[in-house]
Amino acid sequence: MQHSLIFLLSLVNFIGCEEHKTFEEFFEIGREAYLSNDWQECALNMEKSVKSYNEFSEIMLACQESCRDLKFDSLLDLAENDDLKFYEKKIRSTLCLIQCKNLKLGVQKSSQYASEATKALFESKEPYNYMQLCYHQVMIPVM
Repeated sequence: MQHSLIFLLSLVNFIGCEEHKTFEEFFEIGREAYLSNDWQECALNMEKSVKSYNEFSEIMLACQESCRDLKFDSLLDLAENDDLKFYEKKIRSTLCLIQCKNLKLGVQKSSQYASEATKALFESKEPYNYMQLCYHQVMIPVM
């Protein structure tokens, strides 16, 4: 019982703590803790990875929404090809997304925030499997 209480207190302590790691880094730390049977560290880092992934997803969505209906003055003459205007809009939209991500995630993190494989693991909810197993092990009383 005391073991579980200490764990829950450490979980509350971590929630107020802002760390500057990516969800991929938290996930890897949590997976390493899982393989080492360090159940508290596993649960804490899986929780952090899920929280960080959710924040990342919200930032990406906000950037996409803010850049979707981007208004700009075209550099092309109105009489020019519509295809060129289409590509100009796509290029400006992409630039807007890059600038938004750089601003909200930081220049260092936005370009390679996480691998596509890790993003796929999060989309398939894989961290929750680890988290459930780790929480289960934490809650087992020590005899």
